[in-house]
Amino acid sequence: IGSEDTELTKSSSLNYDTEKAAAAVVPVVSRDPAVQQAMNRLVRVFDHVCEHGDPSASHYTMMMSTYLRLGHLDKVLDVYRTMTIDDRKPDATTCNVLIRTFVNAGHMKGAMQVYRSMKTGKRQPRP
Repeated sequence: IGSEDTELTKSSSLNYDTEKAAAAVVPVVSRDPAVQQAMNRLVRVFDHVCEHGDPSASHYTMMMSTYLRLGHLDKVLDVYRTMTIDDRKPDATTCNVLIRTFVNAGHMKGAMQVYRSMKTGKRQPRP
């Protein structure tokens, strides 16, 4: 992070947008070997739970949220599709992760579709 960014974070008078900062940092952080190693371990644990256990909607949502934070939007949707195939019902947290995924990808129509499915009580949106 450059000195300009450091000054922005120190200044309380500026309206510093943390979402934009995170979006700028995520691609760099996700290439960090330590982050990649941790991500690989998390994927292995998730795969193990899926193969040998009975993953709940919370397991899937946690994995989706992790991929979202790392900027892997396509993987968020892959996990969601697997979740629905495995007949796990998305909850409000899952839907919020999907909405953020669509917004981050610039697909407002998809975000609105998920929102409408939440509003009508239909908890199985089709991304």
